[in-house]
Amino acid sequence: MANIMKSIDTLNSTVRTLLAIVVAGALGVGGWFGYETVNENRLAKERLETAQAELANVQGQLRTANATI
Repeated sequence: MANIMKSIDTLNSTVRTLLAIVVAGALGVGGWFGYETVNENRLAKERLETAQAELANVQGQLRTANATI
């Protein structure tokens, strides 16, 4: 009977450890997705501002070229 209890205790400990690993992994993945989402919006905004500045620069060059012609 003691052998069965020891086996159950070992199994219980293993299951608890695996559950803790799964929970920690889920928290890590959730944090990573959250971090990516927050930074993705910021980076997209920066890329948009850069593209708009480049567009304004090219439009200015085009106006200058048209005025020269």
